[in-house]
Amino acid sequence: MVQGPTFYMAGAFFPSWMVCLAGAIVIVLILRLIFIRTGLDDLLTFRLMTYTAMVVAIAFALALLIYGR
Repeated sequence: MVQGPTFYMAGAFFPSWMVCLAGAIVIVLILRLIFIRTGLDDLLTFRLMTYTAMVVAIAFALALLIYGR
C-alpha cells in the first residue's frame, strides 16, 4: 500500500499538500505586500483570481520541489 507523505503535528497527521498550501499562502501574502509597495497591485484587474492562481501555482511548485519523485 502506497501512502502519501504526512506530517505529525499537534497530535494529528496532516497531508503534505496542506503544509505546501500554508507555505504558498504566506509567500503570496509577502508578494502582495511587495506588489502594493511597487504599485503593481494597482495594475491587476482580477486580483482575487490572480492571487488565487498564484497560491495554487506556488503550492504545486512547492509540492513538486519538496516531494517530487
